[in-house]
Amino acid sequence: MNKVIFNAFHKRIMRFEKLHAHKAAKFLLLLIGFYILFTLIFRFVFSIQLIELWTAQITLKIFELLGYSGEIISGEPMQIIFPFIVVLITELCTGILEFSIVASAILATSEISWKKRIIGMIGAGIVTMLFNFARITIVLLALISSGIAQAELAHDLLFRISLLIVIIGYYAVWFYLSVKK
Repeated sequence: MNKVIFNAFHKRIMRFEKLHAHKAAKFLLLLIGFYILFTLIFRFVFSIQLIELWTAQITLKIFELLGYSGEIISGEPMQIIFPFIVVLITELCTGILEFSIVASAILATSEISWKKRIIGMIGAGIVTMLFNFARITIVLLALISSGIAQAELAHDLLFRISLLIVIIGYYAVWFYLSVKK
C-alpha cells in the first residue's frame, strides 16, 4: 500500500518538475532571444553614441540646475568637461544594459498578457532612466564633496546596486502587480 502511494506521489512530482522545467527553459530562451534583439536594435537602429550624447546632455542640464557649468565634447567616449573634472560617459552609463535585461525578462514572461508586458517594458524604460540619472548625479556629487576615492567607491557600488534594484526589483514589482487580481 505504501509503495503504491509513493509511486503515485512520485509520478505527480515528476510531471510537476517536467512542466516547470519546460516553463523555465522557455523563459530562458525567450529572455536570451529578446536580449539579443534589444542588443541589435541598440547597435543598428539607434546609435549608441547618440544615446551617450543624450545621457551627457541631460547630466549636464542637471548639474547646470545645481549651479555647475560645463561643456560636452563629442567622441568615444563622450566627455563632459567640468571645471573640477572630466567625466566620461560610456555605454554602461546610459542604462541600456539594465533596460535591455529587464525588458527582455518582462517580454519573456509569457504567462502575462502582451498589454501588461508592453506597459511593463515602457515603465522599465522610465524607471531605468530616472535611476540612471540619479546614480550619475550621486556619483558626481560624491566627487565634488568628497574626492575621487569616495566617488570611485560610490560609482562601483551604485552601478552594482542599480543592476540589482532596477533589474530584479523592477521585475519583481511588475510581476507582482501583473498577476495581482
